[in-house]
Amino acid sequence: MPAEWPSARGDIWTLLSQARGAENHNYIVAVNCVGNFKGAPFYGHSMVVDPMGKIIAEGGSAEEIIYCDIDLAYIDKVRARLNALADVRKELI
Repeated sequence: MPAEWPSARGDIWTLLSQARGAENHNYIVAVNCVGNFKGAPFYGHSMVVDPMGKIIAEGGSAEEIIYCDIDLAYIDKVRARLNALADVRKELI
């Protein structure tokens, strides 16, 4: 998930990145710019979020490479436990 998120709204960047992982029950690699554009700083803080919305790796406000291990089987475990599609009323679609 590439972005150019400004520092002024960094807390929202974190919140929305975690929400994308949790609502999609998937790993999210949220990649944000660092540096400045027209005098406004970017937030940075690229991160990897797990299928429950937990940040498992996060960078800072400078250019860097972050690493982490992910467990693809964890996606199936989360989706089995939080199966929103099982609640869909097909007659309403």
